Amino acid sequence: MLTSLDLRGVLNYVEQFNKKNFLFILEESCLEEAWLSGFLLDVDKLIGVGVGCLVCLNSHDEAILEKVEELLLESSVAFDFFQEVGSSKAQWEAALTRGQILVTKGLIEDKTQVQKIFTKLIWIDESGFAQLADSQLNTQLLDRRAIFLDQSEPINLENQDERLMVAKDWCAQARIPRVHFLTTAEEHSLLEELFSAEGVGVMVYTNPYEEIRPLEKSEIVELLALMGPVISRQALLPRSYAEIENQIEDYLALVVDQHVLGCVAIHYHSCGENKEDQLAEIACLFIKPTHQNQGYAKKLVKAAEAQAISKGAHQLVALTKTAGKLFIELGYTLENQDLLPDMIKDRGAPDKEFYVKSIYIAE
Repeated sequence: MLTSLDLRGVLNYVEQFNKKNFLFILEESCLEEAWLSGFLLDVDKLIGVGVGCLVCLNSHDEAILEKVEELLLESSVAFDFFQEVGSSKAQWEAALTRGQILVTKGLIEDKTQVQKIFTKLIWIDESGFAQLADSQLNTQLLDRRAIFLDQSEPINLENQDERLMVAKDWCAQARIPRVHFLTTAEEHSLLEELFSAEGVGVMVYTNPYEEIRPLEKSEIVELLALMGPVISRQALLPRSYAEIENQIEDYLALVVDQHVLGCVAIHYHSCGENKEDQLAEIACLFIKPTHQNQGYAKKLVKAAEAQAISKGAHQLVALTKTAGKLFIELGYTLENQDLLPDMIKDRGAPDKEFYVKSIYIAE
């Protein structure tokens, strides 16, 4: 079921997907009426929000393909069988604007014909793809569902999963930045994968999927909307749009699949008479509740520390109600609030803990 999906997040995806084209490859094991009927309805809904959809039926069994064609004729969806032979890029692009499900019998062999047309390839099979996340490929794993493929890195064919090799081939030759592997085991797996940042399948990607970068002004409203429920539970200090905007250079955003899911602020304070003797305060550490306990908070704090060190901070401090365990893991020391620096004493409170970490820079 789609109960775990965030409605605001879904609406953001609808905007992102508009006027984009998706390529689906269905293995022969998927071409059964019970599953295929639901899949066609889901694809039809994607077309309704402005997505161009091409479905490749990866089968050479004429009896199966005839049954699929009969199912399409009996369904309420608009479709068109498209022959690849003699097709050109212009023909593909024109066909995708018809508002129909385009269907081909077999795979598109000449991947150069679809270059830069499709932003996603969704590959669906009956069997699982969990082994992709356990591959020995030199990849960056993100919560075991997203795998980064560096197209410039040579690959040892003998040690890699065959599907990863297929994904790399499509990414490189068809220039499709995202390849999603799904199964037919879960109902609505297609919608869960496409309309949530965490997904339910395995995604291979060649363009940025997760990044920590400076917060942009256009993202402040989205961030405040996410923070609202946490602020209402008094687990985070309230901040206004103006406050964040005035200090926006202090904020780093966690962005996953083009969605802001968290942030951290680094406020700098001069200590004593030496203005270059800086103290960096780690503040406003926030992760969207649905994405907590996945290591994102630690990544944000480490990114904040790296920035603070690059700007010459000699000490890091943090006041927190809930992240004490994290700061201890990262080498901070719990201190008495009597030692709070003057510039943040007004934010001390009995329900908060004060953590300190000294930075030693080799001469």
